[in-house]
Amino acid sequence: MCINNTFCLAIFMALVFCKQLAWHFSAETIAVLLVELAVGVLAFRHTMELWVAYLLLAVFPASILVIAALEASGID
Repeated sequence: MCINNTFCLAIFMALVFCKQLAWHFSAETIAVLLVELAVGVLAFRHTMELWVAYLLLAVFPASILVIAALEASGID
């Protein structure tokens, strides 16, 4: 899933760059990359425990908070 998100994001960003389109999704892009990093770090564990599952469930609401905080700080 993370590879697919990263690959599609790279293709989309290349199209935006080549066509010189306006980019107003920096906060969302940063949030996607942070979520991929967090899930990737947690995936390297040898044993999955219940608290890790709760942490992974909290990633989605946390990403919404990250987007809100980035947009409030002025990042598009």
